[in-house]
Amino acid sequence: MSDRVVPSLSFRCWVAMALAGAATLLGLFLVLAEEVVLDGRGWLDRTTSIEIREYATPDRTEAVRAITELGSSWFAAIVCGGILLWLLWQRRFSTAVAIGGIFLIAKLMETGLKLTFERARPTVVPHLQDAGGYSFPSGHTMTAVITYGLLAAVLVGQLSGRLRYVPPAMAALIVAAVGFSRVYLGVHYLTDVLAGTLVAGACLILAIAALTLLDQPTPSKHPAVRAETP
Repeated sequence: MSDRVVPSLSFRCWVAMALAGAATLLGLFLVLAEEVVLDGRGWLDRTTSIEIREYATPDRTEAVRAITELGSSWFAAIVCGGILLWLLWQRRFSTAVAIGGIFLIAKLMETGLKLTFERARPTVVPHLQDAGGYSFPSGHTMTAVITYGLLAAVLVGQLSGRLRYVPPAMAALIVAAVGFSRVYLGVHYLTDVLAGTLVAGACLILAIAALTLLDQPTPSKHPAVRAETP
């Protein structure tokens, strides 16, 4: 008999739903890119940037600058390093390698999308933080979705009961805070943040599906001996 792992029907249904969800998010991203970047329909971006800037104060700006660092590459590298060390300590070497590869692929995708669309940074309001490069999609938002989404996925496996809902809720809160901070600081449009959330969300769904398949238990090479009945 073959030792190949055959996923259960319920797991295959879950994977199919994950693929459908990822495809839906990518489709929404493409629609947003066409409407906003290619066709130049930016009235929502201009309105939200101006409205949010009206609530800016020096103290709030300092707090938002701290929040936005949660989506920076250097901070994400620290979180990613912590995840990898935890997985290595648990001797989950394949999962550790896969997560490292996911982070690398996500950064390459971010760079590729920015170079593809070449959307300039907002000029509607003055920037409250230095930012270079292109604007679409938001790199900080993409980084936050991937980083804290994967962290939540790892933590959920270590918890039980209602505590399992805490990591995803905290991850969603951090992503929302980072996205808001980019618009508040004037370095991104709202649609940049939405686009980053959509494309990174699709990547996260596929990544979690792949990691779940990777963590599926393998059957024993030595089948258990059945007790014979007289």
